[in-house]
Order: sequence, then structure tokens, then C-alpha cells
Amino acid sequence: MSLVQRFGTLMEGGRFEEFWADMAKTADVVSMVPGFANQMREVCAASMEQVMQSTSRADAQACLGLSNAQCTEFFSKRSWKVEGNMVKLPRNEHNYPVAPTGPAAISVDKVTTVMNSMFQGIAA
Repeated sequence: MSLVQRFGTLMEGGRFEEFWADMAKTADVVSMVPGFANQMREVCAASMEQVMQSTSRADAQACLGLSNAQCTEFFSKRSWKVEGNMVKLPRNEHNYPVAPTGPAAISVDKVTTVMNSMFQGIAA
């Protein structure tokens, strides 16, 4: 498997910590692509923001492939708030579920009528 395929598989699978470990092993190759690490870090952060409301600082650090000091600056730039050992990510339409709004509730009488007609059709 090529390096690009391996990186793609890890990123698509959300296996960010493995991605950073593999990237460190191939730093000589990766360094030939200016800005690659920063761009991949942005992809990781965007993915985290899609599915998380919060995470531990240690997990965020591992997912982003950053040192403790680098995390503080990165979190600040993305408006992530550190509360103790937790990192709170900004709410968005993907990571903050909202109860769906739909048609008004159906009365029990209407449900009963539908169910009765279904059972009558089956019995016939």
C-alpha cells in the first residue's frame, strides 16, 4: 500500500493518532510537501468538530499531533475552550443535536382507526 493510500485510510477512518505516528516515521518524505502537516491537522480538527462536543485534552492533543504547548494556541485559534482537563468544542449543527420539529402529534383515535383497517385487511 502506498504512503498516500495509508494516510488516506487512516484519516478517513478517524485514526488520527495512528496517522501522526506514521507521519513521524516518514517525516523525510512528508517534509517535501510544504504545509502538509498543518493541512492534515485542520482536517482532523474539522472532523472532531463534526462529531464531538467535548473531549479530553490528552485525546485532543493525540488527535491533532501537537505538543501540550502547541495545543493551547491551536485551541484558542479555533475557539475551543479548555475547562480543567476537558476541551469544549463550539456548538454547530452537526455536534449539537436538536429535536426534530415535525407535524403535530397524531391522536390515538387516528392511530386506532389505521391499525383496525390494517388488521381487517389482513383477516379478509
